[in-house]
Amino acid sequence: MDKLIILKLGEGNFEQGFTVTLQIGDENVRPTVEITGELPPNPEILRDYHRWQSIYHNLKLPSRPIGLPKELNQAPSLE
Repeated sequence: MDKLIILKLGEGNFEQGFTVTLQIGDENVRPTVEITGELPPNPEILRDYHRWQSIYHNLKLPSRPIGLPKELNQAPSLE
Protein backbone atom coordinates (compact mmCIF):
# COMPACT_ATOMS: atom_id res chain seq x y z
CA MET A 1 0.00 0.00 0.00
CA ASP A 2 1.25 3.50 -0.82
CA LYS A 3 2.08 5.99 1.93
CA LEU A 4 0.81 9.55 2.08
CA ILE A 5 2.96 12.23 3.73
CA ILE A 6 1.60 15.69 4.48
CA LEU A 7 3.71 18.59 5.73
CA LYS A 8 1.62 21.50 7.01
CA LEU A 9 3.36 24.84 7.47
CA GLY A 10 1.91 26.85 10.34
CA GLU A 11 2.66 30.27 11.74
CA GLY A 12 5.99 31.85 10.91
CA ASN A 13 8.17 33.23 8.19
CA PHE A 14 11.58 32.62 6.64
CA GLU A 15 13.30 35.02 9.05
CA GLN A 16 11.91 33.47 12.25
CA GLY A 17 11.15 29.89 11.21
CA PHE A 18 7.85 28.00 10.94
CA THR A 19 5.80 25.69 13.08
CA VAL A 20 5.05 22.48 11.18
CA THR A 21 2.89 19.41 11.46
CA LEU A 22 3.94 16.19 9.74
CA GLN A 23 1.30 13.55 9.07
CA ILE A 24 2.11 10.06 7.79
CA GLY A 25 -0.29 7.31 6.89
CA ASP A 26 -1.56 4.98 4.22
CA GLU A 27 -3.16 6.54 1.19
CA ASN A 28 -6.96 7.03 1.35
CA VAL A 29 -7.14 6.67 5.17
CA ARG A 30 -6.55 9.02 8.08
CA PRO A 31 -2.89 9.54 9.02
CA THR A 32 -1.62 7.17 11.69
CA VAL A 33 1.29 9.39 12.77
CA GLU A 34 1.23 13.12 13.52
CA ILE A 35 4.32 15.00 14.70
CA THR A 36 4.57 18.72 15.43
CA GLY A 37 7.79 20.64 15.33
CA GLU A 38 9.58 23.70 14.03
CA LEU A 39 11.65 24.54 10.98
CA PRO A 40 14.58 26.88 11.64
CA PRO A 41 14.86 30.33 10.03
CA ASN A 42 16.34 30.38 6.52
CA PRO A 43 15.90 33.71 4.67
CA GLU A 44 18.01 32.41 1.76
CA ILE A 45 15.14 30.15 0.61
CA LEU A 46 12.93 33.11 -0.25
CA ARG A 47 15.81 34.93 -1.96
CA ASP A 48 16.67 31.82 -4.01
CA TYR A 49 13.02 31.33 -4.97
CA HIS A 50 12.75 34.91 -6.28
CA ARG A 51 16.00 34.44 -8.19
CA TRP A 52 14.74 31.22 -9.78
CA GLN A 53 11.41 32.89 -10.63
CA SER A 54 13.20 35.80 -12.34
CA ILE A 55 15.43 33.44 -14.37
CA TYR A 56 12.42 31.34 -15.39
CA HIS A 57 10.40 34.39 -16.53
CA ASN A 58 13.38 35.66 -18.53
CA LEU A 59 13.39 32.43 -20.56
CA LYS A 60 10.21 33.77 -22.22
CA LEU A 61 8.84 30.28 -22.79
CA PRO A 62 5.34 30.06 -24.29
CA SER A 63 2.57 29.47 -21.81
CA ARG A 64 1.62 25.89 -21.16
CA PRO A 65 -1.78 25.11 -22.77
CA ILE A 66 -4.32 24.72 -20.00
CA GLY A 67 -7.07 22.92 -21.92
CA LEU A 68 -7.48 21.91 -25.51
CA PRO A 69 -10.90 21.36 -27.05
CA LYS A 70 -11.96 17.74 -26.69
CA GLU A 71 -11.97 17.07 -30.44
CA LEU A 72 -8.27 17.97 -30.66
CA ASN A 73 -7.38 15.41 -27.99
CA GLN A 74 -8.94 12.44 -29.81
CA ALA A 75 -6.93 10.24 -32.16
CA PRO A 76 -8.09 10.28 -35.78
CA SER A 77 -10.28 7.37 -36.79
CA LEU A 78 -8.96 4.82 -39.27
CA GLU A 79 -12.23 4.47 -41.24
